[in-house]
Amino acid sequence: MLTSALLVALVMYIAKFADHTLGQPLIERPLICGAMIGFVLGDFQQGIIIGATLELIFLGTITIGGSVPADLAVGSVLATAFTILTKAEPAVAVALALPISLLAVFVYQVLKLVYTALVEKYDALLEEGRDRAALGITLGNPLGPLLFLLIYNIPSYLLRYYGGVMGYRLGSKYIAEATQSGLLSCITKASAMMGLMMVGAMSASMVKFTTTFKTTIAGQPFVLQEILDKICVGLIPLLLVLGCLKLLNKKVSPNKVLIMLIVFGFAAAGVGII
Repeated sequence: MLTSALLVALVMYIAKFADHTLGQPLIERPLICGAMIGFVLGDFQQGIIIGATLELIFLGTITIGGSVPADLAVGSVLATAFTILTKAEPAVAVALALPISLLAVFVYQVLKLVYTALVEKYDALLEEGRDRAALGITLGNPLGPLLFLLIYNIPSYLLRYYGGVMGYRLGSKYIAEATQSGLLSCITKASAMMGLMMVGAMSASMVKFTTTFKTTIAGQPFVLQEILDKICVGLIPLLLVLGCLKLLNKKVSPNKVLIMLIVFGFAAAGVGII
C-alpha cells in the first residue's frame, strides 16, 4: 500500500509540476491523470476508462484568472486511485471526483488567505533586517525556498532550455527531410483534400434544401427529390454552396449573395418547387 501511495503521489507531482512550469500541457486533465494512475497501479485499461468518464464530467472546466472551479488533478488522481485500489466500478470515481476536487479548491483558497495575511509579517521582518526569518515563514521552514528552487525552478529551466533547443534541431531536421523526400508536399495536398472533404460534409449536413415537386408522367408518379437523391444525395445543397462560392470568388458582395438566396427561396416556394 505504501508503494501505491508513493506512486500516486508521484503522478500528482507530475501533473502539478507540468501545470505550473511547462505552460499547461493539459497533463492535469482527467483523461491523462486517469491513464497515468492506471499505469502505475497496474490497471491501465481501467485507468483510461475512469479518466474518460471523468473527462466528460469536467469537459468544460478551465481555470481563467482567479477563477478555480475545480482542481482537476487532485480530483482525478485521487478518485481514480481509490476506485482502482478498491476494485470498484467507474461510477464510484464519478461520485468521488467532484467533492474531492471542490475540497482541494477550498484548501487552496484557505492557504492563499493565510499567505496573504502573512504579507504584513513578511514586511515587518524584512524591515528589521531578518531576511532568514522572512524567507523561513513563507513555508514555515528555512528550507522551503531552497526546496522550491530545486524542485520547481531548476527542472523547469532545464526542460525549457534543452527542450527548446532539441525541439528546434529535430524540427528543422524533420522539415528538411520531409521537403526533400516529398512528404511535406503530400501532407499539404492531404490537408487540402481534408479541408475540401470538411466543406462537402458541412454542405450536406448544414445546408438543407429538399424539393416537393411531384407530377405524373405516362401514368407513373414522378418525384423530383427521389430522382435527385439517386443521382447524388444532397445535390441541391451542394450546388447552392458551389454557386455561392463562385459568386464570392467573382467579388460579389456577401450581402448580395444572401439577398439572392432569399429571393431564390421565395421564388422556388412560389412556384411550388419547395
